[in-house]
Amino acid sequence: MNIELKGTIKLISEPEIITEKLTKNQIVIQIEEDTQYPQDILVEAINKKIGELEGYLPNDYVTLTANLRGRENKGKHYISLSMVSIRKG
Repeated sequence: MNIELKGTIKLISEPEIITEKLTKNQIVIQIEEDTQYPQDILVEAINKKIGELEGYLPNDYVTLTANLRGRENKGKHYISLSMVSIRKG
């Protein structure tokens, strides 16, 4: 399921090598729509998507599309957002 986030980049982390085939980069987008309080949303850029973050800086206003993922591990449930695309504005 894809969702669209519009907001300001608060943080872009350095890429983290998880395994030989998996590298992740985290980006935090602060959104202010539909809420009284700003929300910081963590999105992961994985492998090839990391290159799409090049040229983006904190305080840039962006529209980011992410895939919502859910999983279960040892009886606990987790969700994550994986970046599909990003563009300024």
